[in-house]
Amino acid sequence: MSRISFRSRPVDIDRQLPIVRDPTQLDGGDGVSRNVAHGHQDLDRENEKVQRVTTTKGTTEIPTPNVEVVETYEDDYKPIFDQPIFYVRKPPFMEATTESFVEYDLDEEDEEWLAKYNDGQERLSGEKLEFMIMKLEHICAEITDKAFVAAGASAAERNSAAASASTSHLSREDALAALKCANMRQAVNVAVYEYWVEKRKQKERPLMRRFQPPPPVTDSNPYTVFRAREKIQRPQTRRKREND
Repeated sequence: MSRISFRSRPVDIDRQLPIVRDPTQLDGGDGVSRNVAHGHQDLDRENEKVQRVTTTKGTTEIPTPNVEVVETYEDDYKPIFDQPIFYVRKPPFMEATTESFVEYDLDEEDEEWLAKYNDGQERLSGEKLEFMIMKLEHICAEITDKAFVAAGASAAERNSAAASASTSHLSREDALAALKCANMRQAVNVAVYEYWVEKRKQKERPLMRRFQPPPPVTDSNPYTVFRAREKIQRPQTRRKREND
């Protein structure tokens, strides 16, 4: 939409300003020497077409939303919340021992293994597999960290990639004992444990992101996230004082 441009002119203080008493004079009356094209009229016309509907009487009106009264609203949403005087804080991570909160999500490789293991039967569900893998990840990280602490390892060694990828400290007996909380058959627990160990060896890192160490600064892979911030080596511009 083109607009009419006007040349800027100084205000003539001796000329009387016209008084507009009728709005129609703005669109080309004698009192105004220049016509102005109002673009908002086209916009209003387009909005009116969308927002207005035609009623049975042949007139147009703006539709209003319908309000429905829910009779059981007071029973479903009771005002029992009492706002505390302090911030609502989440307790430490304690849901790893229950199936109500699962932190691990199956990927395509897990789904393919699960479909092959079930073989058309309902031997193991996806929710159970997620919980069992999460349980193995937590128990492996806990036992590995205890083993490194007992060996006198430093914090850097405990958080290294080699330490987080290790599964040798978790014995087969301890892993199967930890999977008993899933209430599955022993054969299912053994199959999930062997699949988890094989996948950990293939990935060479924990399957859950929270147990993976941050990538090194020298890692040039653009798809690697959560990397440590690079330390900028600033040049020393101040001269050393020789008379100290």
